[in-house]
This record gives sequence, C-alpha cells and structure tokens, in this order.
Amino acid sequence: MIMRAHQLCALAQQHLGEDYDFRLLRMPGQSTPGLQSLWARTRPRGGIYFMTKVCTRALTTENALRLQAKADGVIFDHVDSDLRDIRIPGADVHLCCSYDMLAALKARQLRESIPGKPMLLLHNADARLYDQSFPGTDHFSPVYCGTESLGHLPDPIRARMDILDGSGVASMEEAIRRLPNYNFHYCLRSDDNPDDELYKPFTKGFTAAVCRSNVMAHRETSDVVEFLGEDYPYLVSSLSDQEVLDTLDRASLGFGGADWQRGMEMMRSVEDRISPSAIAAQIKSILRELGV
Repeated sequence: MIMRAHQLCALAQQHLGEDYDFRLLRMPGQSTPGLQSLWARTRPRGGIYFMTKVCTRALTTENALRLQAKADGVIFDHVDSDLRDIRIPGADVHLCCSYDMLAALKARQLRESIPGKPMLLLHNADARLYDQSFPGTDHFSPVYCGTESLGHLPDPIRARMDILDGSGVASMEEAIRRLPNYNFHYCLRSDDNPDDELYKPFTKGFTAAVCRSNVMAHRETSDVVEFLGEDYPYLVSSLSDQEVLDTLDRASLGFGGADWQRGMEMMRSVEDRISPSAIAAQIKSILRELGV
C-alpha cells in the first residue's frame, strides 16, 4: 500500500495542498472492534475519508455508516478488488483503478441497488521512478520487474530477459535503481486470462511508460487497448510460447525502427495520462463531486 496510500497522499498534498490538507490516519482493524468503533465515533465532522483497500475491507458496515454520517464524504478504494467481493454500504464514492473496472461497476449499479458513485482514479506510478534518469540504451534490453511467481515465465521465455524482483520493499528499491538499464518491459502475467469480475490496473505498463520503455502486454488485460490502442506493435493475443517468442524477436530485430518508434510514441501518451498532475486532477474531480 506504499504507492496507493503514502505516495498518493504525498502526491495530492504536493499538487493540491493550496486548497486541501491531506493526511494519513491509522484505523484500527476488525481484530480490535471496540477500538475501531471508538475511532469511527471520534472522527471530527466534515472530513473526507479516503479508505485504502485494506481499510475498506477491514471497516465494519456499522462503523462505515457511522463514519459516513459524520463525514462530508467517504471514499472506498477498490484497487485490485474482485467486484463480487467489494464492500458497498457506507461509501459516497467507489474508486475504480481502471476504465474497465469503472464501466463494470457502473453496469452493476444499473442492475443492483448500489449507493455511492463509481469514479475513476488511475493507479499512480511509483514516485521513486521520478527520481531516476532514463537516458535509454543503444541495444534491446528486455526485463520482467515484479513478483516472479505471478509472471508468465516458462523457461524459453525466462532465458530471453533479466528478472528483477519487485515483491518486497527492499527488492523493489533495488529494482528501481536498475531499471534505467532496460528499454522493454515484459508485462505478461500467469493470470492474464480474462476474469469477468477482476480488474487490475495496468501498473507494469505505467512503470514502463515512466521508464521511457516499450512493453509486451496481453491485449485482453484491463485497459491495455484503452492506453495503447489496438495497433500497438507488441501486444499478444495468447500466452503461447511461440507467440511470445515471436514478439520478442520482432521487438529485438526492429529495435529503433518504425514500429519501435511508433510504440514509444504511444508510451509517451501513457506517461502523460498517469503523470502526477493528471492523477491530482482526478483527485480534485472526486473532491468536487463531494462538494469540497
């Protein structure tokens, strides 16, 4: 939750701090129900409460409604959540981390009685990336950065790229320091088969965009076509070894060429759409929706 809580709060304060005051608060979990009830009862009136995914899940319905009665707005963040399991009562705004998730929740709202407005807040890129310089390399340099067990990495594909462990705080710090050595991010996950109710943000693509790199992604992954377009040169339609290896070959042999440059132009557009100022503008729209 470093990115979606600590970093997002700092981003909001930096860009919107002249008009609003953003702070992090600790909320007791369900293991201490008395303390959580006391916490909800003693919140000052008139605040806007942005509940992270962890807090959204841990907040009891009773305390959510208690908090909502005192607040000017309660916002539930459903990042990475399965729509079949999201908490409903107590929210004035339901945050969606992708366009696909927003559309799905709006469609569900038409079928069911769901209070609260679904709104979009795209996932912010890791703030530590903006402290790095990405001058580019003069040769094709592919990388998978993330939790290795979640990546689609059979041996023939694994052998074609470096793997940077991003599963923990310390390992991600090291990975970020090494990312300037790469220019092609492999974004295929072992669970890239579409699930009708589970929508994840395209964070690996956002990381690549800030790193000034091209990507390989599955065209059925949430928001991939929204951000990259149908004709992005390095999309795959399956996880077959042959298609993935062929796409790697095409990217390697075409490094620096017309397709490569066209892909980079699309990635620059992605970088603009998830820039800190763009994310701050979405936060401001959400606050205006709540009347503040």
